[in-house]
Amino acid sequence: MPGIVVQASRLPAQSRWPHHNGHTEIVRVVAQSATHARGRHRPSVGVGEPYDRQMPRARTSGPAASAAIIRHKASRRAGALAALPGCIVPTMSTVQTWLQLIRVGNVFTAVADILAGALFIGAGRLDAGRVAAASLASALLYSAGIVLNDVFDFRKDSTERPERPLPSRAISLRAAILAGAVMLFAGWSVTIFLSREAAIAGTALALSIVLYDGVLKTTPLAPLVMGTCRGLNLSLGMLAVGVRWEVAHYLAVGLLALYVTSVTFFARREATVASSHRLAIGWLGVGLAVAGLVAVAVRVAPAQDLGTLWPTIVACLALEAALGIPAWRAVRRPEPPHVQAAVKTFILAIILFDAILVLTSRGPLPALAGAALLIPAAWLGRAFRPT
Repeated sequence: MPGIVVQASRLPAQSRWPHHNGHTEIVRVVAQSATHARGRHRPSVGVGEPYDRQMPRARTSGPAASAAIIRHKASRRAGALAALPGCIVPTMSTVQTWLQLIRVGNVFTAVADILAGALFIGAGRLDAGRVAAASLASALLYSAGIVLNDVFDFRKDSTERPERPLPSRAISLRAAILAGAVMLFAGWSVTIFLSREAAIAGTALALSIVLYDGVLKTTPLAPLVMGTCRGLNLSLGMLAVGVRWEVAHYLAVGLLALYVTSVTFFARREATVASSHRLAIGWLGVGLAVAGLVAVAVRVAPAQDLGTLWPTIVACLALEAALGIPAWRAVRRPEPPHVQAAVKTFILAIILFDAILVLTSRGPLPALAGAALLIPAAWLGRAFRPT
């Protein structure tokens, strides 16, 4: 009687299909005809045959074959396999590689900017839809910027950080370029439907991202452009729900831009031995930006009730202390592990910076809601490197 042969091959990360990376499992069910008179079997040919010839084939029968067939059918029902045998199945490692490429934990810092900007300017429940749309646009634009950053840094990372998804060939350069372009266009498109002012901010943000990644990243202007991107992101949150700005709003945007400019300056040599003087200057800029939040609180607080400043002052002092510990270690020993640890803390602290900004105008409960974004950001930051 004809038998059933199940052939399972596990291909290496680099196959002939460059758009499928990571380990890809090919499951092929081949119906083998009965042996003919001379006792020879007809060879089975399917997708991936050249690799099968380089590897010993796993032929099973009986219960093992039945179990493999069941797994094959279950995969088809889940949509992991196409109707024809021998198709490619994306694995969890592929998804994890893409999440690493976009630094998924850091995406929450971009969303925190939108939430802070909207709440700071006075967003209410009726603005929830606009805030959600602006958050989606910000997440897409941020992810696009990170992906395109690695695209332009491909040669440099091949030497300094070969473990990253692109230098390690876990994701093809072509796929990364396409994904970055699609996310950039999608994020910009969402801003068009918010308001004219938000569309202007979204356009400026998208252009700044491309300008930073493709042209200015290796120049002395790079930290300033990166800070401008964050300032525009905060502006996007404000402009999504309101257009009337006061001095406090401009000050808030400028302080966040100063904070991120200083962090970028601090992180410029994080992959090599950095200069202690450079690190100290970056740390000083971060400290000034955090302290400036007290000035925002002064502008927002009623003149007759300056006692409301105390929560902001206490929060700023706590944040300064939390940032000072890893920064001091990096300044004392400017080696990559210490510098990268400080940069990671600085990036996650953007969420707390935004929360304090909300505290200055909306009180503790909305501020705590914004600070809650630190939980998924920190949790994902442990699984996926933020730098």
